[in-house]
Amino acid sequence: MTKHQDSKAQWRRAFNMIYISVLWLCKWLWSIEVLLWKSGLSWIIGIIISIDFIINIIMSVIFQISEAKEIASGIWRFLFNNKTTLLIIMLCQGLIFFASRNPLSANYASSLTALQGLFNWRILPRRWIAILLIICIISSILIGPVPIIVRFLNRPAPPTPVDTGIHTQMINGELVGISAGKDGFDTDRLGGLYKEDAMHAMKNGDRLQANIYWTMAAKMDTADAEAKIYVENQCILGIGKRDSAAQENCVAQPHKTILVVVPLAKGDSSNIGRDILQGAYITQTEYNQLHRNGPQLYLQIANIGEAALSSDAQTQVAQQIMQAIAADQTLVGITGWLPGSSSLVQDLNQSTARHLPMISMLPLEQTYIANLLSVAPSLQDEARAAITYITNTLHATNIAVVYPGDNDRGLGEDFTKESGSLKVTPVPYVLGSEYSLQEAANRVVDGGIDLVYFTGPFTDIKMLRTNLAALSKGMGSTIQIMSGDITYQWIHGSPNDINDFVGLSFTASAFPDEWSIQRVPINTFPFYNLQTASAKPEGRIKPPMVLDYKSAYDPQHLFSNDYVYDRADSDATLSYDATALLATALCKTSGNSCDDDTQKSSTISVDQLWQTIQQFTPEHPFQGISGRISFTPDNSSAANKAILVLFIRSNGTQSITIESGKY
Repeated sequence: MTKHQDSKAQWRRAFNMIYISVLWLCKWLWSIEVLLWKSGLSWIIGIIISIDFIINIIMSVIFQISEAKEIASGIWRFLFNNKTTLLIIMLCQGLIFFASRNPLSANYASSLTALQGLFNWRILPRRWIAILLIICIISSILIGPVPIIVRFLNRPAPPTPVDTGIHTQMINGELVGISAGKDGFDTDRLGGLYKEDAMHAMKNGDRLQANIYWTMAAKMDTADAEAKIYVENQCILGIGKRDSAAQENCVAQPHKTILVVVPLAKGDSSNIGRDILQGAYITQTEYNQLHRNGPQLYLQIANIGEAALSSDAQTQVAQQIMQAIAADQTLVGITGWLPGSSSLVQDLNQSTARHLPMISMLPLEQTYIANLLSVAPSLQDEARAAITYITNTLHATNIAVVYPGDNDRGLGEDFTKESGSLKVTPVPYVLGSEYSLQEAANRVVDGGIDLVYFTGPFTDIKMLRTNLAALSKGMGSTIQIMSGDITYQWIHGSPNDINDFVGLSFTASAFPDEWSIQRVPINTFPFYNLQTASAKPEGRIKPPMVLDYKSAYDPQHLFSNDYVYDRADSDATLSYDATALLATALCKTSGNSCDDDTQKSSTISVDQLWQTIQQFTPEHPFQGISGRISFTPDNSSAANKAILVLFIRSNGTQSITIESGKY
C-alpha cells in the first residue's frame, strides 16, 4: 500500500467514526424522547403549559389583568417572531428521527429501552391517571395565575400622571396643541381619510397600524409633509419601514427633539404652515440619513391655528410647550412661525422652564427678542430694499402704502419711516374687505399716485388690482404695484387667478434658483456629503435641499418646475434653513460630529446650544439656501441678509436682482 492510499484510508475511517457517532447521538436523543412520551412526562408538561396559557388568556380578557395579558401576548409574539428558529428545530427533529432509523445506530442506547417498560403510564391504574391529571391542573393554577393574582392585588397605586403637554384640544373650532403622530392637524387634503384612520389607530394603541395609515396618506398626497414627518418619527421609535427604495426595517434609536410651530387652520395661513412643515421635513430626513450612527432628529408639531386672528391658541400652546420642556429632556429647540410680538414667545420667555433657542423663519417686528433669532431679514431691511428698487429702477416718487390697518406686521410702518425723500401716503384698509379695497383704490387714483406698495396678503391684491384697473381705464397710464414677501403665497392661488398677479413685483427672502444665479459652491450648503452626493445623478451640481425637495414631494416626477412639488417657495426654504441651522448647532455643541457615541446618551445644554448658534457671526456665517445667515449682538434678525426682488410672469416667478444684503 502506498503512502497516499494509507492516508486516504485513514481519512475514510475518521469520516466513518464521525458518521456513526452522529447516528448514535440521534438514536440516543430519539430514545430519550420516546421515553418521555411513553412515561407520560411530556403529556404532563404539555397539559400544564396549555392550561396555564388558557387561564392567562381568560384572566386577561375577563378580569383585565395586565400581567396575564403580557404573558399571553408574549407567547404569541415568541411564536411569530421566531418562525425561522422553530422551522430549524422542526428540521433538526426530522433529521434525528430518520437518523435514528439507520441500522448502524440500533445498538446504541439499548439500555434505555429497558427503562421504557418501567415508566409506561399505560399500565397504571385509571385512578392514578386521574390523580395525575388533577395534579397537572392544580400545578397549572399554582405555577402561573396565582403569583400573577398576588402581584395584581398587592401592586402599588398608580402614580399621578404627569402632563407632558403632548396633546390637542379644540379652540375656536380649530384643533390646536402638540402632536408627534397621535393627532393630525392638516386633514383637509387628499390623504385626509387615511390620517383620520391613523389617529383612530393611535388612540387604540396600535402604532404599527397607524404607521401604515400615515404612510398611505403620504403616498396619496406626496406634498403632505405632516404625514411624512409622522412616518419618520415612528421609524425613529423602531416602528415600520423607511419610506425609501431600500424599504429597510426601522430600528429604535436615541433622538433629539425639535418643536415646529405652525399655523394650520382653515384660512390662508394653512398654506404657510404647510410650507414650514415641508422645509422642516427635508431637514429631518437629510440629518437622519447623514447621521445614522448618532441621535436622530425627531420633530413635534405645535399647531397654533389662525394665529393672526386670536392669541388664545398661542397662549394655550405656550403652556403645553412649557409642560413638554419640563417632561422631555430631549426637547432642545423650537422653529417655525414665531412672530416677535406674539403671546407665544412672550409666555415662553416669561416662564420658569428651560428657555429653549427659538429660530423663526418669519421677519421680526422688534429689533431684539430674548431667546429668539430669525433667519429672515428684518422688516426694516425689507422696507429699505423695496425703497431702493422703487427709487433706482421703477423711478416712482409718489407712493401709496396700502396696508391692513388691523393686521399689519409693521412693514407698512417701516416703509413709511424709511421712505426718505419719497412722498408716501398711508392708506389703511380692512383685511379681506372688497368694499374697503375699493375705497383704497379710489384714494390712490384721486391722489395721483405713481406706485402702490401693498403689504397685505396675496388674496387681497386681486381685488385691489381689479379696482385700480377699472378706475384708471382711459387714463393712458397704469399704476404700478409692488408688495412684500407675503406675496410669495400667490403660488397657492387657483390656476385661474395667475393672470391677476402677472406683472407684479415683490421683495422676497428666498428664491429656489438663487443659489445657481449666485454660483455658490454646493459643498458649502447644509448636509452636503460627497459620498451621498455622488450617488445621485445631479448630486455634484445641485445642493442637497434642491434635490431632496423634489424627490420627497414629486417622487414619480409628475410635475415640472411646479411649486409645492418640484420647487420650494420662500417660506419652505426659510423653514429649512431655520431647522438646518438649529440641527447643525446641535452637532457643534457636544463635539465635532453628531455620530459620536457620547451624543447618544448625553443631554444637550440649552445654554451651550444657544452659545453655539450665536457663533454664526458675519465673519463665520451659516450658508443657508436662502443666503448667508449670521447674527450680531442685541439683534434678533439675520444680519445683512440677502433680499431679492422677484417679478411674476405667466410661467412663474423670475429673480430680478438681490437688492440688498449678501448671499
